[in-house]
Amino acid sequence: MGQKIDELFVRLAKLFRTIEEEGLISVKLIDGNDIVDEFYNKSVKMVLEGKGSEHIDLVLSFELAKTIRNTKVDDESIQCMILIKKLIEPIRSCLGYDDIIEFSKIWASTEKYHKINDEILQKYIKRELEKQNHQEVCRMKLDNIIELEKIDKEILKKYINKVCEIQELFKYD
Repeated sequence: MGQKIDELFVRLAKLFRTIEEEGLISVKLIDGNDIVDEFYNKSVKMVLEGKGSEHIDLVLSFELAKTIRNTKVDDESIQCMILIKKLIEPIRSCLGYDDIIEFSKIWASTEKYHKINDEILQKYIKRELEKQNHQEVCRMKLDNIIELEKIDKEILKKYINKVCEIQELFKYD
């Protein structure tokens, strides 16, 4: 793919990080007169104005269709606009880091994918893994014990769940 898509993924990852760490107040529109920059600014402006997700989706769908119909736009710009439309709501909800990573894995260059994954969004990935890892370890232990010992599953599940709850209580101390 091209440079526009790579730049867009880095911009979206940084937007997510800014919203997550500093809130919407710190988000700035970008300078640029490219059609993708205008589309990006329009979507971010609607987020900053507090528009609902349905409204944002409707406006961006309309703008995308109008742009495709009325102007000669290269394929890469259209792809960028589609990505903005798909990713702006998860980013706004601070749920979008995994979406950004998955899309960039497919569409961005390997170099930009690694920059996004390893530099910009790494702390969110680690935080999510820490949350999931604790519960997953408990579940794996439960499955292994059930298989090896042939113990009554319901009694064992209750026991393991209680152990997990207790571990969660002391995890942050």
